[in-house]
Amino acid sequence: CAHMEILSNGRLTVPETRIFYSHESLLKWMFNTYTDCIHMHRSENVSPYSPAIRAATAFIEQNYSSDALNTEVIARHASLSVSRLNVLFKQETNRTVNEYVTELRMEHAVWFLQNTTMKIYEIAEKCGYRSSQYFSTVFCSHTGKRPIDYRKN
Repeated sequence: CAHMEILSNGRLTVPETRIFYSHESLLKWMFNTYTDCIHMHRSENVSPYSPAIRAATAFIEQNYSSDALNTEVIARHASLSVSRLNVLFKQETNRTVNEYVTELRMEHAVWFLQNTTMKIYEIAEKCGYRSSQYFSTVFCSHTGKRPIDYRKN
């Protein structure tokens, strides 16, 4: 418990003396303290990005499946100009907005291929691509395999 206090820089305080009258009360206290630590850790490490880029990435993650998702829409949501979004995004994530969107879409595509029996054109639509041919081209350039071959392996 003292170690948890040190790791939290004093933000989590643990009483020095604690008397437990049953194993259940000890376990309940331990669970609640552990839960508090997890919540504190998550709230501090949600994202290393600025509020504007956090807003942009959250918007992308919620809307990756929309074929209307583009930098103009993302910038508007993040209350930035397109050029400012592009500059900040590259500085903070080391990727362009389009690279980020494509990587996220490909992660989801891989998941759909591995975990569903959806047809390729359905996966393309779910991942924000109007054309299954274009989706296959992007997927192949990202993974080195066509979606159908990826699924077979």
